[in-house]
Amino acid sequence: MRVPPITTKAFAAAALFAATALPAAAQVYAYDDGVVVDEVIVSPDLKFSGEVWRRTGKQGVDVVLENVVSNTFGESLRSVAQNAVIVVLGNISAKRVEIDPGLVIARRIRIAGSGNATYKDVKIALHLLATGAVRPFIGAVLPFPRVSEGHAMMEQRGVVGRVVLSGW
Repeated sequence: MRVPPITTKAFAAAALFAATALPAAAQVYAYDDGVVVDEVIVSPDLKFSGEVWRRTGKQGVDVVLENVVSNTFGESLRSVAQNAVIVVLGNISAKRVEIDPGLVIARRIRIAGSGNATYKDVKIALHLLATGAVRPFIGAVLPFPRVSEGHAMMEQRGVVGRVVLSGW
């Protein structure tokens, strides 16, 4: 449901949703050769679960790729179907999040972390990148000495996609 700025065509059999607070971020989910998600939900207040339920006919989504967490995890929990999986890919801030155990139990939601990639995982990821099955969305490339500018761009939501540092 929440697709990070690395998008994939690997879920071809599923309907792909993306939720974002920024209207400009919708461009992350479309390329010249087609759309990489089926629907983008723009929700400036990050209250997107109701719209997910509306668009899925009150079924919810089966998988959430959660890369924000601190401001979106509750909405992701409320967006999922029975027996769904939420994969935590990252966390923008180190704030604690509340989890409604009743919701997790009733819907049989599984929450999985994505850390500790094995050599095999890295090899598969590099293959997906090399074949174009996965493409990162790079919003800005800055020379390493301008790292503070890159941080400011992200903190101020002045860039859509990833900021890449070059020229170590």
